[in-house]
Amino acid sequence: MPSATWTLASQLAHLREWLRPSEVAFQRDHPRQQLELRLTQDEPATLPHAAFCVYRIGLWENNLGAYKVLEGDPSGWGRLRLGVECSTWHLRALFHLHTTVEGYKASGVRRDVACCVASTIALREDALADWCGVLMLREFAQPDYLTGGGKTPFYPFMAWLYANWRGGEIDMSNPAFRKLAVYKKVVEGWDDDAVLAKGLMKACDYHSSRTVPDDESYPEFWEPPFPVFPAEILATQRVREGQTGRKVPVKHPLMNSPLGSVPDSIPKFEDPLLEQFKERVGAEEGSRAA
Repeated sequence: MPSATWTLASQLAHLREWLRPSEVAFQRDHPRQQLELRLTQDEPATLPHAAFCVYRIGLWENNLGAYKVLEGDPSGWGRLRLGVECSTWHLRALFHLHTTVEGYKASGVRRDVACCVASTIALREDALADWCGVLMLREFAQPDYLTGGGKTPFYPFMAWLYANWRGGEIDMSNPAFRKLAVYKKVVEGWDDDAVLAKGLMKACDYHSSRTVPDDESYPEFWEPPFPVFPAEILATQRVREGQTGRKVPVKHPLMNSPLGSVPDSIPKFEDPLLEQFKERVGAEEGSRAA
């Protein structure tokens, strides 16, 4: 059963509160105004501020997208897609800073990269999934950039799923894979529909129990859209169906919502400010490579 504190109705109410009109100026408009300003400034020191603005824009789009889908508006999937794109480019900017600015260290990016791998695979944003997934596998071989995330089994599971999806090699003797915990049944039951279904049910229970932060930690799925978007379950279903032709259904409250099944066609929204930010990051990456 899902966490006693998790219900779709309570999550929807939280989304509605976050999107209320009194929040629009701060949550939606302010980061856009700040990003527009930062993009007019060429100094390298402005990139961290611009990246944070993109992160906040992604939060807004993820909240809005999840809410719209749950309210029956399919355009919300396009907003989720845009939110995931913001999240990935935010991480890409942080990685560039990590590799170019002495002493720069971002916290919590291990969890964020794992979430991006899950959501990009689920939403079929494969180019973005590859950027995050390749980074994750490289970090398993030689840890450097990805920090935070504690002892969560989510991170090694997403590394395993990405490698499985792309046919990559991964060292299962790595100590991290001794900590798969709830995801161990998913890995072990990959070739057995019944065992895999039970494993995914347990993974749904874990997801719904890890959506509320407390005074000591921020669990894997606390940030929008993940309290209502079972990205890693959907990603697992997509990878497994692609390999076997069989989709393993999961009957769980987390999956029994409009966000529990990704449509075949997702609208694509382009954000001019995000496009400018991507050009800025690309240019700085290019100048470093040169």
